[in-house]
Amino acid sequence: MAAACLGVAVGVTACGQILGISGWVDVGAADAATDGQAATDGGALTDASGGNEGPPGAEGSCQSPVEGGMAGVLIEGPGASPYCIDSTETTMALYQRFLDDPTINPPQGAPSECAWNDAYGFEYDNPYGAGFDASAYPVTAVNWCDAWGFCRYWGKRLCGNRTDGGAVDPAVANKPESEWYYACAGPDGNEYPYGTTYQADLCRTGLSPSAGPGVVPTQTCVGSVPGLFDMSGNLAEWENSCSPSDAGDPRLDGCLTRGGTFFFPGDSVTCDLINGGAVNPRWGGQGGSDGVTIRCCWDP
Repeated sequence: MAAACLGVAVGVTACGQILGISGWVDVGAADAATDGQAATDGGALTDASGGNEGPPGAEGSCQSPVEGGMAGVLIEGPGASPYCIDSTETTMALYQRFLDDPTINPPQGAPSECAWNDAYGFEYDNPYGAGFDASAYPVTAVNWCDAWGFCRYWGKRLCGNRTDGGAVDPAVANKPESEWYYACAGPDGNEYPYGTTYQADLCRTGLSPSAGPGVVPTQTCVGSVPGLFDMSGNLAEWENSCSPSDAGDPRLDGCLTRGGTFFFPGDSVTCDLINGGAVNPRWGGQGGSDGVTIRCCWDP
């Protein structure tokens, strides 16, 4: 159904799969020097074990609050205090380290909207296909509550508002009040993390959902600041920005996912909510959590 896999710099040689809108599709990683920006934009890759190796700008105040977590980059600007944001999308390896801690389940201290979520895990088995080494790929098949718990585990938070780090009103999520948006668009309010004009060859965007490679390991395109990657494309990212469901069921609350997924077209992978934001149910499932990953924020 899809083209043959390309070679993978992190040692993956087999095709994997991720569920796209048209069904299971092959994914693979293109060589970083030809298909991504990591080789030219600099910065150290987050290692496949999910360790705390950080990119430029991650030194000092934006090391992980909890040892072993991902380092980040510092975001500064007028109108709010500086904050840190993960340098890349969360890897499968780092999420698995979270799951391997026997103390996390049953979840403790979760918000009331997540009372139904009785265990952290995956919403469906083998999101990248059985036998595929996806350790360096972004985690997916996790619901909003799983993402919230993961960030909390590492002393961080699901990105919210720039005032106090709490939830951001969806009505202003495409404005500088949003931590995610401001990190993506920068102080100039750029349409894309790399500038004002769409460039199809920079990020994993605009690809067919039925032709590989689709998703690739983290760190493919540079963001608004050095060391910030994949704010556009590859996989979308949960944000702490939800609207109550009409049914009054928090599982059905509409929560924003930001940045778009690899098969989204250019006008749907922008930093702003109007084009780049999609609303998925909080509980995820194989429709709502598919193609969505995690990125955390925290105070330096």
